Amino acid sequence: MTEAMSEGTGRRWSAADFWLGESLWPALLDEFVSDDVVAEVIASYRADGDDTPTGPVIGVSDEAVNGWSGQLITLQRGACYLAYHRYVAVREIAQRVRRLRPADEVHDFLLADTTALIGARVGQLLSISQRAAEVLVEHADVMHERVPKVFEQLRQGRIVPELVPVVVACTELLDGCDTAAAVDAEVAEELARHGGAWSRAQLATMVDRIVFRHDPDAVRERCRRAGDKRSVIARPRPDGMASITATMTAENVAIAMAGISRLADAVCAEDPRTRRQRCSDACFALLSGTAFECLCGREECPAVIPEAGTVPPAAAAVMVHVVCDERTYAAAEEAAAAERAAAQERAAAAERAAAQADSVAVDAEDVFTEGASGSGRGVQQCVADGEPAESTAEPSTTEPSTVDGDLVGGAAASDANVAAAQSDTGDTPASAGSAAFIFGQGVVSDVQAFGLITRPDAVVRRLIGPHAVVGPDGGIEVSATAPGNPYRPSSVLDRFVRIRDGWTVTPGEDRSAMSAEVDHVAEFDHRNPGAGGATVPDNLNAKSRFAHLLKTFGAGWLDEQYRDADGRLRTEFLTPEGMVILGNPFTLEDLFPGLARIRFRAPPTPAPGEAAPAESARILQPTRRMSRVEAKHARRRQERERNKRRREAQEHREARERGAVE
Repeated sequence: MTEAMSEGTGRRWSAADFWLGESLWPALLDEFVSDDVVAEVIASYRADGDDTPTGPVIGVSDEAVNGWSGQLITLQRGACYLAYHRYVAVREIAQRVRRLRPADEVHDFLLADTTALIGARVGQLLSISQRAAEVLVEHADVMHERVPKVFEQLRQGRIVPELVPVVVACTELLDGCDTAAAVDAEVAEELARHGGAWSRAQLATMVDRIVFRHDPDAVRERCRRAGDKRSVIARPRPDGMASITATMTAENVAIAMAGISRLADAVCAEDPRTRRQRCSDACFALLSGTAFECLCGREECPAVIPEAGTVPPAAAAVMVHVVCDERTYAAAEEAAAAERAAAQERAAAAERAAAQADSVAVDAEDVFTEGASGSGRGVQQCVADGEPAESTAEPSTTEPSTVDGDLVGGAAASDANVAAAQSDTGDTPASAGSAAFIFGQGVVSDVQAFGLITRPDAVVRRLIGPHAVVGPDGGIEVSATAPGNPYRPSSVLDRFVRIRDGWTVTPGEDRSAMSAEVDHVAEFDHRNPGAGGATVPDNLNAKSRFAHLLKTFGAGWLDEQYRDADGRLRTEFLTPEGMVILGNPFTLEDLFPGLARIRFRAPPTPAPGEAAPAESARILQPTRRMSRVEAKHARRRQERERNKRRREAQEHREARERGAVE
């Protein structure tokens, strides 16, 4: 083809022909996305059904919502299939161009190297920047070479194209490693097992967990490189606006945002700006050293605005929650002790050098009767040579932050209050540790956990006291509820649930469980606590405020939580139309198996009619036999029972089809 085109034969190739011609996709999909197809889906569900209750479906219109919901998922998987073939096309272009270009060392140093030439083609075809085109080429290569099994999951619609960069970034340092194939297979297996969509944070946590188990040095090195990439970037925006992005450690971000928020909240209630607008103005005022003012326009404004470049004093420490296991914490303590011993040795060496310098100075005075400045120079040089080098900066005391380092491997967990100063963990003996987890951020290496735990102003406290009784099987039993109140979780159970969930359980929410609300899945019966909705770990989960309100006051919204055949904790959400949506695909039990050692002792079952204290007073006020809330909770318990029977019947049918049941 190249020779024929060079001679001027054949039709001229034009990208416009492919943009302007009739698209083939409407002809393929118009018949697929229609009311008729939805009706067929509804009919198939009815035909495959049996006498098992299906949930709160109440009419044909509700089934139509479910039918179109299924179509939405199918179309999403179709988009994944198209994205798969887009990567295939980019890969084919790249491979064919590479065969045409010289593969020599000199060419690799040229500005217009092979990668740039490939990116130029892709970028101009799709009208994207050169950098974006080169990233697309890189991702196509990675999906073909580093994670081909994950790439197949994209073809099957198990991972959306928007999350491909997450997999690429998390596996960045596995090129050429023997563990790459095992990581690829395990990640693909996790993707294939989950019958739902993945959020960005959930996917990153899952991949990092697998990578750390197979190659912990890869995660450590990636964290180190991430720290080296600290930066501030300004980008233009439309309509005369621009954005500024600062990349720094998670604890520094928490401290910076807390300062911005406090300054933004210093205005009075009459300020016309939204909170986001005030935060933007407060950020500029802090960076530029200019005054931040309330814009209410009143002469007697009650707002107390601090001086330019400063923030109001903090009412409490900024909290950054970190979870690690006992082994990581023990290694951190050992590293801190080694550092203290080394510091003492350096101080002793400095004292010995200073004493030797004083001796040299005395001898010099005996030799030089005139010219004491010479001896002074000798003394200064000697002292300077003996002084220990400072490897870390003094911690800032202007803005403390708090790091929760919960130890979930056994009977201990810690909270460490640390300062805003950057920690230097390059010399930490991290080989003894395991992965850690920063709430709101994800999996981090044990090295980063060391840096937080071993800060000089760290204050450690334990989740479960050191005198807890350990059973013969290694389990630790603690109370599940507050004393005398079967509704309220104990402080240990509350923190346990947050650590176990990591994120809020609602699909698509990447909110830290530490800032969420712990909710009873099956509603607690305040009138008769023994009737159900127990305060135990498997009946509690972390929800955002909106998800909690949606379940409490939304008509027909329901969630269920149970252990599957593999012992994994599963959460399901039920829409008002009866569509079952799977919750997050895993919990931090996979990252911290030591959570299984903690056993919670259920409260004693109250006598019938004995109401729970405190919280029950509000619900017991109505004079009717059963309040609306209680009636709704009773219906939900019945619905959960029906759904359980439906799930068990489905599992029984599948087992019978496999020949496992006679």
